Amino acid sequence: MPGYSDEPYLRIGPDSVQRNVNSPATYLNATPEGDSALPLRADPSDDQDWERVSAEPSLTCHDHRTHWMGSTLLLLLLLLALRSIRAVTTSAPYAVGLIGFVLLMQGLSDVSVFWHSQVPSAGPAWLARAAVVVTFGLGAGVTLGSLRVLRGAGALTGGSVSPASTAAG
Repeated sequence: MPGYSDEPYLRIGPDSVQRNVNSPATYLNATPEGDSALPLRADPSDDQDWERVSAEPSLTCHDHRTHWMGSTLLLLLLLLALRSIRAVTTSAPYAVGLIGFVLLMQGLSDVSVFWHSQVPSAGPAWLARAAVVVTFGLGAGVTLGSLRVLRGAGALTGGSVSPASTAAG
């Protein structure tokens, strides 16, 4: 597993996990906040120096690439977003559009059935492929239809939208 500078960080083998002590990720991942002081030896360009950290082929670690590390900017962005979309999110077209988007993403995640000769399905292959087409088409249609209704109500152009105006539209 590469570290933050693409240096070797973790090596997971069949009977152990080893960590490169010269990787800055070794020290940054020591705390959930990532505020550990880096020793001088933590240089991603140095040779690898491996230490065994687990006798099992798995390890639970904290990787800061998977979450937001700041505190103020994210809160500010969330408050601005909530202020501008409060009326839109209480409307029926928004909720239906969200359902359509979920269907669209589900259809996209299963689109690989078109390229495989063996489909992981209990039924016939044509039925699995047809289900993906219907899911994808329904999701795209519902999402685009909801966007059209929301745009017509002024929700996507910065206009003021009330739930009553989108329900009637």
